[in-house]
Amino acid sequence: MRRVSAVVTADGTIAAGTVRGSIHKVGAMVQNAPACNGWTFWHFERDGRLVALDVLREVTTEQG
Repeated sequence: MRRVSAVVTADGTIAAGTVRGSIHKVGAMVQNAPACNGWTFWHFERDGRLVALDVLREVTTEQG
């Protein structure tokens, strides 16, 4: 489900409308929540499917 979208900015923060900051801060703000795990809240599209951002962190750890 795509309720909100954001873009990654040049400095590595994300922006959703006028809200800009870390994946955690912006995730919390767009949900009107006190906190958010941005790794599991945000998703990206891969091969037509939405995949949790956390997958990218797992790939980085495996390659590291």
